[in-house]
Amino acid sequence: MSRAGSGATGSAVSESSIDNARLTAGTIRVVSNAPDSVRVVAYSGSDPLDLDPAVMQVLPYFDGRPTRGALAAVEKKLGLRVEEDLLRKLADFEILVPPGREPAS
Repeated sequence: MSRAGSGATGSAVSESSIDNARLTAGTIRVVSNAPDSVRVVAYSGSDPLDLDPAVMQVLPYFDGRPTRGALAAVEKKLGLRVEEDLLRKLADFEILVPPGREPAS
């Protein structure tokens, strides 16, 4: 995640897959919260992920609309640019999931 205007973007997800994706925030549990890190678990209680607190502010913008639109809203309203490699990581950990999809158990 970077501040808008810094020019930092990832390239782990192709432009076409980003344009076609629709994601929503999955079910997560916060297990610890510090000023510089939030530890969450999603699909597996034994596989925690430490996130920058700014990521928690971004999650509500992923509401099933096209991901490109969610990213634009995040940049406009929060001044943050979500890097594509972070999107992939959030999807891998089922922090972001396709709409209507039940998390894996």
